[in-house]
This record gives sequence, C-alpha cells and structure tokens, in this order.
Amino acid sequence: MKSFKPLKALIFVGFVALVVVCSEIWTNKVKSQLDKNGVNVHAKITRVVFSRGYNIDFEYNYKLTLYKNDSGTREFSCHVGDSILIRILPEDPDGNVYIIKKLYSYDQN
Repeated sequence: MKSFKPLKALIFVGFVALVVVCSEIWTNKVKSQLDKNGVNVHAKITRVVFSRGYNIDFEYNYKLTLYKNDSGTREFSCHVGDSILIRILPEDPDGNVYIIKKLYSYDQN
C-alpha cells in the first residue's frame, strides 16, 4: 500500500507538467498568429486590479465598434485612464489580445 502514494504523486506531477507544456504551446501559437496577421489598436484601461502583476480591463474601437477585453501584464504599472497599444486579429477583434506597450499614463493630479 505504501508504494501507491509515490505513484499517485508521480502521476500528478506528470499531469501538471503536461498542462504547463500544452499551455505554453497554445500561448506561442496565439502570439505567432497575432504577430503574423494582427493589427495594432489603441486601447484605454478602464479597470486595474493588482495581484502578482496588473490585471486590467480595457476598451478599444475597431472598425467603428467598441470592444472590451481584459488581460494581465507585469511589464509596466497600470492605472485607469492609461493608454496601451494592443494587437488583435481582424477576423476576431474581441478574441485574443497581445499588449505591445504602454503609450502614456493618465495623471490624475
């Protein structure tokens, strides 16, 4: 019976490793699609939650339609009203988003 616990632990570790690898493959595939076929769009941050980085909600216009999306970043500090440059897929403008850079900060003072 004692040898069963290490086997369960090994199976669990293997499963976690598989999930991490699949996640990285998917992330790289999405980024590659955005790099190849994406268009750059200006977005305005509408909500910020700090938790191991900045979880942000933002909105942007693409072809006269307002879209709302969310993402996370650790690359720079974020505040409501800040402007960021994002990349979206023209055929799926409210789908996956890649944050390229922060354009400017809204100074609340």
